[in-house]
Amino acid sequence: MAALLKKIGGLPVLALVLLAVYPFAPVLDWGLEAATGQALHIDRQLVNIFIFSLLALALNLQVGQAGLLQLGIAAFFAIGAFTTGVLTVEKVGKILAVADQSKVLKAAEYPSEKWPFLLRLMNLFQLSFPLDEQGDRCLVPTLLPADEPPDSGEPDGPGVVRLRYEFNVVPGPLVGRLLVRLFALIDGRKAWQRGARLRYATAQARVWADLSETYVYATAAGGGRDRAELLEMIREALKEMFREYERLRVVEQWWHGSDWVPRRTLEKFGVLLREVDSEDAQPGNREVRCEG
Repeated sequence: MAALLKKIGGLPVLALVLLAVYPFAPVLDWGLEAATGQALHIDRQLVNIFIFSLLALALNLQVGQAGLLQLGIAAFFAIGAFTTGVLTVEKVGKILAVADQSKVLKAAEYPSEKWPFLLRLMNLFQLSFPLDEQGDRCLVPTLLPADEPPDSGEPDGPGVVRLRYEFNVVPGPLVGRLLVRLFALIDGRKAWQRGARLRYATAQARVWADLSETYVYATAAGGGRDRAELLEMIREALKEMFREYERLRVVEQWWHGSDWVPRRTLEKFGVLLREVDSEDAQPGNREVRCEG
């Protein structure tokens, strides 16, 4: 590599060559796509190369040439990245929407052998959730509609039961994971990013997170036994997930009379049957508090 750089005149000449080629990068990309069927996006790669080259040159100037152990340049690098994000965040959605309409984004650009890896990566970062043990089917909450579908309101009727869980902040992936656990109970396509409408035998339910990010609600109605079993499935699914979070404080509340009352208070006065203490039920007692 050193001999090659010496032969062509060093890094300055190589940088000039790359700068001269850069305006023609889209043309080269189109040619490669026509020849091989895959786009390499050379222009995007060169932008990244130039950015990190500037960072490397600055570090070489300070540490290598001047002999100063000065790493403050990393802060300026971060400021530039943050500023770019602030200035472009509102434009990204519009850009992607236009790109999708004009078919700029193509699934074929990603080699099929990379799809399983990308899917595993999405699962790892909880952007998608497997629906089966093989991972052949996944739920991607962000692909669900943002607004609830028609006829997805709270079920009503005799014997309706309402409860909610109060958090300081609802954990981000909680609703998506809950939809996966209750996927078999979702009533048709009545699911959206923040909740779903459920059906079990003669009972119906609605589970959802509010926009303030502090409550998860569940409302159930229908036949007495079916309603109780559906409500218990929802509660058990939530409690299983609560155990997986460290230091999560949750308060289970039930609608009683005209106000929300902690379940533990209702148990104390005999309105609800007393359950095993939620903290004692946590494996290892991991400071996950589920009060009620």
